[in-house]
Amino acid sequence: MKKIFLSFATVFVSFLCCYSQAFTLDPTFGYGGKTYTNLVDINKANEWGNVVAMQPDGKILIAGLTLVSYSSTAPVAIVRYNTNGSLDNSFDHDGMIFCWGYTVNAITVQPDGKILIAGTSNNDFAIARFNTNGSPDNSFGNNGRLTTSIGSGADVITCMLLQNDGKIVVGGYSSNGIDNDFALARYNSNGTPDNSFDNDGKLSFA
Repeated sequence: MKKIFLSFATVFVSFLCCYSQAFTLDPTFGYGGKTYTNLVDINKANEWGNVVAMQPDGKILIAGLTLVSYSSTAPVAIVRYNTNGSLDNSFDHDGMIFCWGYTVNAITVQPDGKILIAGTSNNDFAIARFNTNGSPDNSFGNNGRLTTSIGSGADVITCMLLQNDGKIVVGGYSSNGIDNDFALARYNSNGTPDNSFDNDGKLSFA
């Protein structure tokens, strides 16, 4: 891990040295290079994006949370923008979807265009998958979503990647009641646990 970090740091410093030029906002994107979207809270005080991904066609996905005063949960919001910063109305008719209250910490786009988000729900690992039009992918997990209990306390996904064979690997941490352990889980492409991974598809270690 240390070697990887140092290699990344070296590349990053080299990049800054070679390309330390002034960057400017792209005036063709949104309004002067910026775009703002009201989801539920008209004052935008309780809405924020956590993660971002770019589709192969250049469209931009942002996932985060929106807190509303009449709800005790924080529903996940996913918004998709066209390359010019406008909302993509082919994504659930208005460019945004709301789903299943939990925290989202990772987002990725599969080669077939389906969208995966991951985080935590009710203290368990949580993953959801959507079709390219924003509808839940009912062929994945239970109506497009799944949860996995790892330890006795909070289980939180912080990162996710796709293998070349389509299997989904997530990593994060799991509480054992005293402190947090590293946690990993691997799923088949349909959301079922990959039992070839540590016999039950999941593991945790200090």
